[in-house]
Amino acid sequence: NVGASLSRGRFLLLLHSDVLPGRPGWIEEMRSLYEATPNIGTLGPKLLFEDDTIQHVGLSFRRAPGSPIWETFGGCKGLHRNLRASDTACRVPAVTGACLMTESRLFDEFGGLRGEYVEPDSETLDFQLRLWEGGFKSWIAPDVELYHLEGPPSTSEMAGLYARYDSWLRTRLWDKQIKAMLVEVEESAAHTVRQNK
Repeated sequence: NVGASLSRGRFLLLLHSDVLPGRPGWIEEMRSLYEATPNIGTLGPKLLFEDDTIQHVGLSFRRAPGSPIWETFGGCKGLHRNLRASDTACRVPAVTGACLMTESRLFDEFGGLRGEYVEPDSETLDFQLRLWEGGFKSWIAPDVELYHLEGPPSTSEMAGLYARYDSWLRTRLWDKQIKAMLVEVEESAAHTVRQNK
């Protein structure tokens, strides 16, 4: 939030320090897609692991069997970067905060990143849920491929507790909205498929 308050451009790019581009020109590509997409709130790239498999092509929400808690997962995770299903610009429930483009005015208007969460990315998910509620959607730019050199997940007991707390809080605040968002994104995907036939 402090960094965002110092920015002076129209666009704001949140970027983790361990995210590296595969080629130059990617910021301009993201900006062009952002400007060409109506009602867009956030835009993310295709994130890759070092072995050229997919880490994220957007994020979504799911519940474990018998659980009321919404957890997050990455679309197409572990599959090859050239997977055809990952090559179309499309609506997604959310994008990861490892690389997230939005407009500075939206960041300010919708309250930036809130401090109630503990785990990284939880605050950007909350921001995107607020945007969705205001009519602004999340999209993926699959032609922009960046490498995310994320370390192995923590196995500490506290890390697990933090993740469960954030999932519980997100469910408490956004349960109905997440359900509605998933239905809307699914309908949007079905409409895109019908148009492309």
